[in-house]
Amino acid sequence: MARDLRNPEGCGLVNRIKKELPHVRDPCHSLNLVIDDALKEIPVYIISFLRKTCAYFSPGQRRSHFRELQEKDEVKEPLGILSYVSIRWESLCLSTERIIKVWKYLKIYFKNEDSSLSKEIEEPEYEVFAYLLSTLLHKLTGYIVFFQKPKLLFDHAWEKFKECYTLVSRLILKKEYQEAEFPEVYEIPFENPQDPIYKKYVAGILEFQSLFNEKFARIGELVNQVKDIHQKDLTLQIYGHAKDFLLSAVISLRKRMPFQSEILSKSQIVYLKKAFSYQAWLDLAKSFKNIITKDNEMAFIDELDSFSISYKNLSNDHLISGVSILKRWSILQGEFPNLAKIAKAILVLPYSSQVESIFSEFKALKTCYRNRLNVQNLEASIMSEQHFRSKSHQILPEMIQRYFKQKKNPIEHQEKIQNVIDSENSKEIDNNSSQKFNNESGAFSSLDFLKLLTLYQSKQLMQLEFKQAIEEDPLASSHLEENMDQAISDGLKRMPISLLSPAFLKSVKVNATSSLKNEQ
Repeated sequence: MARDLRNPEGCGLVNRIKKELPHVRDPCHSLNLVIDDALKEIPVYIISFLRKTCAYFSPGQRRSHFRELQEKDEVKEPLGILSYVSIRWESLCLSTERIIKVWKYLKIYFKNEDSSLSKEIEEPEYEVFAYLLSTLLHKLTGYIVFFQKPKLLFDHAWEKFKECYTLVSRLILKKEYQEAEFPEVYEIPFENPQDPIYKKYVAGILEFQSLFNEKFARIGELVNQVKDIHQKDLTLQIYGHAKDFLLSAVISLRKRMPFQSEILSKSQIVYLKKAFSYQAWLDLAKSFKNIITKDNEMAFIDELDSFSISYKNLSNDHLISGVSILKRWSILQGEFPNLAKIAKAILVLPYSSQVESIFSEFKALKTCYRNRLNVQNLEASIMSEQHFRSKSHQILPEMIQRYFKQKKNPIEHQEKIQNVIDSENSKEIDNNSSQKFNNESGAFSSLDFLKLLTLYQSKQLMQLEFKQAIEEDPLASSHLEENMDQAISDGLKRMPISLLSPAFLKSVKVNATSSLKNEQ
């Protein structure tokens, strides 16, 4: 297995993705690697200082003391030091920005602390370098944030790739080339300072300093302030590292961004904007061998022949309609299924942040109080939550009555549910078992349950539980009102796990379908 993971022909996850989606690159991960490359041009002791500062305030007592220090100065909203997490893409940028904001109070705090940071915080170059790093990281981190947007298609991302490369490059170009566009900028050999084209376009250190100060005047102010007060000239040091950082970032962007990908170059035909190219489609089919196999190769050729005849009309209709390209290929999928599969694969913009977001949602559902949730129930919960997330559902009085009716006999209700589930195969639930459940359990109707499946776990429904508890026990009402959050939390812990079993969900779905047919 270890050999397979390392071997390009192996079966590891990365190799499988490269095989099935050969154009795939996670833009957020690529940009993070660009930042890592560029950070090598920043003095190591500056990065170390920032990380040590974040780690120093990990203990709660130090954080509290730091906030109290700001409150004494009548700061309305005291700020703490953010934790630095190396695996978080935005962590260094956000941590550095926060340190800059509270630099004044850090100097006061460390006056009475026995730490190596006490001397470093007093050194003027640390503040200037921290501000410089914050400025440089902000630009690149902003693109990472953009690429984490959901439902972002590749045609939108492609323009952002070029914008990122162009804007970062312009920061080191001479004044007369500050308006250069991507095609011109991309031809500059930034990796070869001896090349005549490099010397023609790239600014020298003095010109770079002047242009950089025009955009980021605060850097120049801090450098001059250190020079006047501390009699220390940081000009060459600061601007030299800034230029090296940007130059390294541009070289890394050229290496890691898919500007030279042949697949992506030919894939522009799927957007229905350019002239039809029969050969480009054939080349894409060869690249996506997992989609166009030997079994459907002839069907693909037949579709392509038909598509070439109707392409002009389809392209004109698409440009006039204003419909998204993803929706357009969903419409064309019925007539051109194999072409649509290739187009949708091209439109994929992979990013791992969405996967991490789903993991976070799992944590919200599978808590320490519900740690026995199996995979099927957990999957049912997350899919239900995602389905109803963007929809607003009204809780009707009848639904509330059924909810509290169910609560009055929880043991009997649970036994009836379990009897139905145990008596049926989890994969084969017929209409009779669904009807049996709805008639005997006294729970929600199937449609009501689908609406409340997610809301059951929400604060809104738990507040109803809370109010019911007050009505049932007036003597305890004052105590409950003071501990409302805890009462709601207790309600969440009591959520019946069996309601989310695959058998139950399938029985509800079957019954809901039959109910809708009867209504129609």
